[in-house]
Amino acid sequence: MNATAAAVLTEEQPIVPPPGREVEFRRLQEAYDESLRGRGRVVVIHGSVGSGRSELLDAFSGHATRSGALVLHAGGAPLEKSFSYGVVRQLFQSQGLPEDVALSGLRLVGRPAPPGAGAAVELLEGLSSLLLRVAERRPLVLAVDDRQDADRASLEFLVYLVRRTVRAKVLVLLSSRETMTPEHPTIEVELARQRHYQRIRLDLFAPAVVATRLAPVVAPEALGALSTQAYQLTGGNPLLVSALIDDQQPGAVMLDAGENYRRAVMNCLHRIDPLALRCARGIAALGGGTSDLELLADLVLLRRDSLSRGLYLLEASGLLHEGRFRHGTVAGDLLAGVPADELAVLQSRAAELLSVHGASAAMVAEARRAAAGHRQGRQAEIAPTVFRVPGDQAVALLPGSGVAQDRPDVVVIANGTGAGTTESGAQPDLEPSRVASGGAWVTEEGHRPLRALVAAFDSGSGSFTAPASAARAEGQAEDTGARTLQALLAGADPRVIVPRAERVLREGLLGGLAPASLGSALTTLLYADRADRAGHWTAVLAERTREQCGAGWIGILGTAQAETALRLGDPRWALDRACTLLADAEPGTSAEARLVWLTTAIGAATALGRHEQAGDLLDEPTDEDLRGSVAGLRHLLARAEHLLAKGCPEEARALFGDGGHLAAQLGVDQLTGVGLWRVGAARAELAMGRAAAARRLVDEQLGRLGAAGSPRARGLALRARAATAGGAERVASLEQAVAQLEQSGDVVAVGEARAELAEACRAFGDPGRARALERALVGGSSARSHPPHGGGDVFSGVVQRTGVGEQAQADSAGRLSDAEQRVAELAAAGMTNRDISRRLHVTVSTVEQHLTRVYRKLGVRSRIELRTRLAGARELAG
Repeated sequence: MNATAAAVLTEEQPIVPPPGREVEFRRLQEAYDESLRGRGRVVVIHGSVGSGRSELLDAFSGHATRSGALVLHAGGAPLEKSFSYGVVRQLFQSQGLPEDVALSGLRLVGRPAPPGAGAAVELLEGLSSLLLRVAERRPLVLAVDDRQDADRASLEFLVYLVRRTVRAKVLVLLSSRETMTPEHPTIEVELARQRHYQRIRLDLFAPAVVATRLAPVVAPEALGALSTQAYQLTGGNPLLVSALIDDQQPGAVMLDAGENYRRAVMNCLHRIDPLALRCARGIAALGGGTSDLELLADLVLLRRDSLSRGLYLLEASGLLHEGRFRHGTVAGDLLAGVPADELAVLQSRAAELLSVHGASAAMVAEARRAAAGHRQGRQAEIAPTVFRVPGDQAVALLPGSGVAQDRPDVVVIANGTGAGTTESGAQPDLEPSRVASGGAWVTEEGHRPLRALVAAFDSGSGSFTAPASAARAEGQAEDTGARTLQALLAGADPRVIVPRAERVLREGLLGGLAPASLGSALTTLLYADRADRAGHWTAVLAERTREQCGAGWIGILGTAQAETALRLGDPRWALDRACTLLADAEPGTSAEARLVWLTTAIGAATALGRHEQAGDLLDEPTDEDLRGSVAGLRHLLARAEHLLAKGCPEEARALFGDGGHLAAQLGVDQLTGVGLWRVGAARAELAMGRAAAARRLVDEQLGRLGAAGSPRARGLALRARAATAGGAERVASLEQAVAQLEQSGDVVAVGEARAELAEACRAFGDPGRARALERALVGGSSARSHPPHGGGDVFSGVVQRTGVGEQAQADSAGRLSDAEQRVAELAAAGMTNRDISRRLHVTVSTVEQHLTRVYRKLGVRSRIELRTRLAGARELAG
């Protein structure tokens, strides 16, 4: 089309910009006119959600087409961000593009890209050349909507093209929604530094514009009052204004904020930045508005600066005004879309915080009623199953558990041979984790721990089964692994339960107990946070049961070994063991077992700094039904630790909080061996600069530990508390932390606490002590005593006993044979026993024997300690 024809067509079809966007449309026209003169332009159209960016872009694209330009359209989408060159493909599929150009462009992006930066540049150059040749014959407009959701490869192409359009008849229009932070800041900077770059911000409509758009659908005499009301409801957000107009009947004298308006509000809220949506949900849980920013920050677990940014986005889009939603239905509509379990947690937390922050009794009561209502509503959706046990006694089971409804003191366990049936006569639909010999098991420990117990553990994971034989003598029953674990979950003192669990394990060495009972006893030690004792027993049991290892026992023992290795400071071995268990799992392995192994692997990968591997493990599918179990709780906390290690404290803090609520619901909040969620949350708070909040969490954790608290839990809490203090207080807290952690056997935590203590001493003006601590770190820890009942070489699976003779051997540290030295070096380098045996062409048993002697001679108990000790010896020798 020539210029004369274009002018005639334009004259016949005058430009009609969207109402209220005349100024912005004129600026786009000016940029387009410049591009027609061979001075290319790139214009970024920027605005809040619902600001009318797409409407403006479509209107101007239509005008450009009518004036003779070739307009290529594309748009980003969240679901397509992972598709490389997705936006570029759309551009080359646009109508009007010459067929040869379209096919050439699509062929280029469809060709497998060879490695190397040169190939990428060749591709970008080829695509750009195709479009620039088109622009030589006809003005070209590229209109890309929702740029914030475009794939990175396409954005890089657009930047590459823009650099080459300074002297071309090309107008590039890029529309983007305002977000918390740009996902690709380098691309934003590169665009903005181009000399032909322009930026147009779409502000919300002024009241006069709202009145103009409302005028055609309301009675003239009511326009003044209704336009004021419409502005109050929409804040001038174009999308909300249009939706509100759609709700009105012609000639309306009263404004109706109906279904279209409410849907548009939800549309905006769910398209806005995720952290802004989180702020909005927090406001909704507080009744639709709040002026207490500290309260809101605590509720949604955001830093104040992030909270302020989220509130800005809500205000800038017109969804919020002075801390409140503009319409009374918004809070309810928003919370209606939140999953029931998540909503109950959110509203429970809101009730607690309202009480702490001094809200009125009526507000607190209303929040508590709402939380209770959602919990009850969730439970009401699930109907119980009636189960008939021996003796013709019928009980109703809570779904997904073996706990009797209305009888929280009863746990029903069936053997799968017809000992128990449902009312219909069918076999009970109990998962393997709830199946064992016996009929009805009546206990008096309380229902919450029992529900957690039954829902969370199974023999496949080595975490729990019921007593192996209902016929066991009554005097011995209390010492079975299942009973010890049950008592611990019910809140019994760990100082009493740990010796009971060890008695079970000693009895197991004599062959008197089923493997599942031993697995429950090992789990008891781990959940009591006594990984040092669990380490001893896994080593002993591995040695004694080497010839009788069935698949079930390998899974049980392997679970305990991997978890113990992680807690005692050897994440490399823990990761290898957990991944092996996952890889070798048989088809019938329970979902609980897989989740336990997966969680251990995630924790180990995070501890090693392998964040990509941890992320891949977190992406592994898990059974949704396990979310509310102890296994699900530990997986949730592992995800939180991963996010914190990756530098995402806000998301981590939210997950730690969710974990705390779940722990309380399961009745296991007292078990520090399940998870120290408060310490994790405190570390996240510190990362966000909220020292006061961190200190409150740590102090609460220390108060909960009491006299029965494990040394490891107390040491980790004291380390976190020290981070909130300074000067003498910090030094004193770290001294206590080191003393506690040395008793726990967690060598990594001990080393980190000592390093922090050295740093604190130097900052406090005691460089001499700081140097002494640092020398001790380098020199190893040969003087560290063994656990009082013997140390276990968890990592090589052999027995290690302590005593006078052992201590004498430790005193001869450094006198290793050549063979022992080679094995020690390879083990310290991270190789497994099997790898070492292959490297040295010896049996695995020989490697284990060498390592046993090495550990005893050097007085170490893990590969981490061995690595530290050998490094110190090399430094002294040098």
